[in-house]
Amino acid sequence: MLRKRLARLEERLESARRRLSPRALHRARIAVKQVRYLLAVAKKSLPKKTISLENDLKTLQATLGEIHDVDVRIDLVKRKPGLLREQKEARERLGKIASAQLDRWHKQNLVARAGGALR
Repeated sequence: MLRKRLARLEERLESARRRLSPRALHRARIAVKQVRYLLAVAKKSLPKKTISLENDLKTLQATLGEIHDVDVRIDLVKRKPGLLREQKEARERLGKIASAQLDRWHKQNLVARAGGALR
């Protein structure tokens, strides 16, 4: 089950990395959350390399959650230019942070390395 979730996580992170759309980022956040929960449940039976993902996942999930919140607020304040500008600025700032995090995950091949530890 964890291998399947890790494969999905890798796909979703790559999709979000290529395009920081609200949908892609939200799907990545859900995949991160699912893997985190599985790691928490199976912690005692997993290799350290796989468990070491937990803190990185937590950080990434927090960033993706903040972006999701901003995306929801942007949708709510579409017709209020002042409020919309503020939220779009926050989205741009958080998008840069998320992009850097996603690039790091990609460059370090973190998901595949954790999955490899399961073999």
